Amino acid sequence: MKEYSNRILRASIFILIGIGGVWLVFHVGDIRYGGKDVVAIVNGENIYAYNIEIL
Repeated sequence: MKEYSNRILRASIFILIGIGGVWLVFHVGDIRYGGKDVVAIVNGENIYAYNIEIL
């Protein structure tokens, strides 16, 4: 029984790390570049919703 619960625990940790890795891959660009939500373009420069939220 103990071996079974250890297997479940290891599988759960593996799945959580996998989900976290996938999330990180898809969202690191959003964090680095201030998000993909362009709300305006001024003189050819994108203004993101992130920049407006900061102000």
